[in-house]
Amino acid sequence: MRTLFLLGFLMALPILAVAQLVNYDSIVAPLDSMSKSFPEYLVQLAWLNRSENAILQKQANIAALEAKNTQKEFLRDLGVSFNINEGNINGKDEAGNIFFPRWNVGLGINVYNIISQPTKNRISRERVAIANLAMNDQKLLIRRETLILYEQFKAAQEALKFRSIFEQDAHSNYVLVQELYHKDEATFQDYSEASGAYAESQEMRLKAETEVLVAQLNLEERIGMRWENVIHPAKTPN
Repeated sequence: MRTLFLLGFLMALPILAVAQLVNYDSIVAPLDSMSKSFPEYLVQLAWLNRSENAILQKQANIAALEAKNTQKEFLRDLGVSFNINEGNINGKDEAGNIFFPRWNVGLGINVYNIISQPTKNRISRERVAIANLAMNDQKLLIRRETLILYEQFKAAQEALKFRSIFEQDAHSNYVLVQELYHKDEATFQDYSEASGAYAESQEMRLKAETEVLVAQLNLEERIGMRWENVIHPAKTPN
């Protein structure tokens, strides 16, 4: 039974492979309209505003145009010539000579180039495929990096919120212990610990603010514009 199951699974592998082929057109949402999803909209911006992506797109376009030209190259190897006898134009010369034939047509063919044309066409198609594969890989890379940077930015913002709450709590506790200490209702150790906790919470909050700024700068670099200039209905306020 196990052998039959394994055999059936191996036979189904080609079908599974075909079923899971990537639709690269969906990796980056269509650029002619704003994506409904805010993260996907950031991916759109990252694809639109990076020159390296435009370069790959133009290389793919060039490869496609070159492929069209390659298909016509055989015409360059066909040559037709036409000659007419001078005597048929000016009549017989003084010696009474006239040359035959009256006219002739010549056809020149580069046999090697004609025969090799199918191979040239295939090579040009492969170059188009290579250019498209490079562009598809870039789409996957841009999508992954953009979404990771966005998640890191959101995580840094959440961390800052928690650090700010901790700082507020530490400050309230410090003020309370300070009052109690002045009333001799708390020890110096209590006061020192509360003061240290408050200072530590301030340091952690400042660190969290820096992490938010760095995450925002990384995301801005990827999408090609300042965060405050990004306009989308689903964008959450900072």
